[in-house]
Amino acid sequence: MKSGLIRKFAAIMMSLALIPVALLGLQLINISRRGIQAAVLELHTKLAETLAEKVDGYFSDSHQKVAFFLAALERAGGWDERQELLRSLIETHHDIAEISLVDAKGLEVVKVYNPELAGETGLISRASDPAFQQYQALARRSSALVENNGTPGLVLYYPLKGGTGARVLMSMGTLGRRISSERLGGTGFAVLIDPRGKPLFIDEGRLDAEALAGFPSWSMVRAAVQSQTVGSSEFEDAQGLRYVGAYAPVTIGGAIVTLQSHAEAYHAAGRMKRTALGAIFIVIIVAAL
Repeated sequence: MKSGLIRKFAAIMMSLALIPVALLGLQLINISRRGIQAAVLELHTKLAETLAEKVDGYFSDSHQKVAFFLAALERAGGWDERQELLRSLIETHHDIAEISLVDAKGLEVVKVYNPELAGETGLISRASDPAFQQYQALARRSSALVENNGTPGLVLYYPLKGGTGARVLMSMGTLGRRISSERLGGTGFAVLIDPRGKPLFIDEGRLDAEALAGFPSWSMVRAAVQSQTVGSSEFEDAQGLRYVGAYAPVTIGGAIVTLQSHAEAYHAAGRMKRTALGAIFIVIIVAAL
């Protein structure tokens, strides 16, 4: 009889010692996990916003420089002077692949190009170019993402006096290298996507062929394409790999997306959880003794 009472008394005392500790430990684990999650998502959001601002600033500065030269071009006299002005713009902006003046039908009448970046060097018709058709329909500056010699580029059309226009093709290689050089830990990286979710620049080796093929269908990529605001989330790809990331829209269309392995992003949370569970286990042993 006495031994039964002793066992019951011991069980009650262990419960009184362990239940508060266990509840407190689990509560602290949840609080810390939510805090770490908020900090990780905030870090990704800030990086996505910063990179989006850099992309917008890069093209805004380029537009101002081009607009200044085109204003001087309209005051120029003959075609020779205009060609010299275009050549000076090419020499001062190393990411411009080519500049041409097009007539109302889209035929190029003058062209200056960077031989290291340009694809087609002859005078051709741009009538079938979707960006030119958009420029004609809107009668104002228009732009579109294109591919130039296997590298993403941006083509811009500017209206000029006399029914002519200026076509500027910019290589995005320099911008792409800046984005690809960004890092978040060992697995985190940034990528610029087009309005369909296709990655324009991504560091080689970050994703395998299957992941790249399914990239536009990822839930966060779809959200980045459809949304005009900044966002962040945790998700799984088609292969079951978990990621954490954020996105921010850019003015040329598409968005900046940041990605990081879920395991790495929450490594600190996992270590903290293991430490807390270990402490609870020690308390259980001490209470049992």
